[in-house]
Amino acid sequence: LRPYTIMCVGGDAGLIECLSDAKSIDEVKKRADGFVSLRDYFERAYGPPKASQSPYLYNPSSSSEQQHGPVSFEQAQDNFLRSLVGYSLVCYVLQIKDRHNANILLDREGHIVHIDFGFVLGDTPKMGKVPIFSERAPFKLSAEFWEVLGGWNFHEGGLGVRFCKMFERAFESAAARVDEIVSLTEAAMLNLSRN
Repeated sequence: LRPYTIMCVGGDAGLIECLSDAKSIDEVKKRADGFVSLRDYFERAYGPPKASQSPYLYNPSSSSEQQHGPVSFEQAQDNFLRSLVGYSLVCYVLQIKDRHNANILLDREGHIVHIDFGFVLGDTPKMGKVPIFSERAPFKLSAEFWEVLGGWNFHEGGLGVRFCKMFERAFESAAARVDEIVSLTEAAMLNLSRN
């Protein structure tokens, strides 16, 4: 997860730390020349996957590009995977809604970063008292995100398998700390106003 500072400057206003070298996925899709898919964007931005290495496993010790040049496709894909797991768990536990592509950033190294946490604990955007749309998914794991990870190929060692195993381990870790999470959530709720 990428922590960033938000400073409250009023009852309904705040300042957010500038997240440099990051664009919303919506902006990437609209402004990237010849955008076809998020996977294609990754391949053009970071280079194609190396044929000599498994396209699903990134080993930082075997990559000299990390120190001498831009991020490789495999490293960007691994960064995307790890950040996707973290934000998926946080969105699930805190029931964060309003997860559209303008609220999810992609940084220069391939990490995703969520912004705009105005709808948490199951609250959804409304027009008056009527929900604008109903978000049933507990977190955003779209087909285009999955395609960046290599698609639905669940062979051993594939990123689909890694996502599931990493999410399971992260969920177990959160479950082991459920009392802390509940206490922090309750403390935050005590400070909320009806607005």
